[in-house]
Amino acid sequence: KGKKVLVVGFGLSGVAVARYMMKQGAKVTVTDMKQKSELSESVAACGDLKIEFELGRHNNKSFHMAELIVVSPGVPLNIKPLEEAREKKIPITNEIELAASALKEPLIGVTGTNGKTTTTTLIGEMFKADERTAYVGGNIGKPLLDYHTDAGKADVVVAELSSFQLELTQKLIPAVAVFTNLEEDHLDRYSDMAAYTDAKKRLLAACDKNSFVVLNYDNPNVSKFATETQGKLMWFTKRNPMEVGGEFAE
Repeated sequence: KGKKVLVVGFGLSGVAVARYMMKQGAKVTVTDMKQKSELSESVAACGDLKIEFELGRHNNKSFHMAELIVVSPGVPLNIKPLEEAREKKIPITNEIELAASALKEPLIGVTGTNGKTTTTTLIGEMFKADERTAYVGGNIGKPLLDYHTDAGKADVVVAELSSFQLELTQKLIPAVAVFTNLEEDHLDRYSDMAAYTDAKKRLLAACDKNSFVVLNYDNPNVSKFATETQGKLMWFTKRNPMEVGGEFAE
């Protein structure tokens, strides 16, 4: 409350952060390189909220004066204003991390190169068929912070998580982490496959001993994660029937 919060990037995620932070009583400034005319839907979504807008540019002073910076997934973390903010030890986070910090319900996180949206949607439908409420969001198009801002109530939260969204996570502890597959992607943002993999593996690192880790046995880039997790390992595969716990059925 009362803190100066700078929201960098004003797409769906940025709007969710601005709304959430205003509800917390923060002093919110939004910055985006796009012009106001390009962001009319985002501006309208914030209605009459008293937000300061700096659109069409990034003002370095706003980065330096912020007490917290929240970066949208589409914004590269190596832009100069963010690098200068890091040098000044200004906290930098993202929408997923804020949502995870406030979340009391079990979180099922789904990541991978392909199949994330389909898998996330299907898991949500499974809960629905079981007559249990699930909030389905994340990279699928519904920001997780909206769940808190709108005082949502669900039995479980199911989130599609992109590598961009995982880059700044620290407090996210999933009840279940699903890795669909991993192939070369987003190499315009990452220096190489290893850097892209490291971003994805932040979800793996977030798992504790109570987390279930669901891995694709048929994808070599994912199956090797089995030796790097303290969670409860479960495989999925097209090759053989499986038993709970990750052991092949005889």
